[in-house]
Amino acid sequence: MRKTNSTAALTEEDHRRQDELYIQSHEYDYFIIGSGNAALTVGSLLANQGYKVCIAEAHDTPGGYAHTFTMGD
Repeated sequence: MRKTNSTAALTEEDHRRQDELYIQSHEYDYFIIGSGNAALTVGSLLANQGYKVCIAEAHDTPGGYAHTFTMGD
């Protein structure tokens, strides 16, 4: 089954467009690693104050342990 919210679900055109965005030079006031509840809260509060915020997440969806997933068997 193919994931619908993963980079594995992207078409070749989507990958190309995403890569073009990533190679552009960006400057951020804050760079947050991880997208759990605390990171999303802080990121949104900083963005609401006018700061440029980038949140990086290694998993398919943001939220950390706030979403459900299957682990192991």
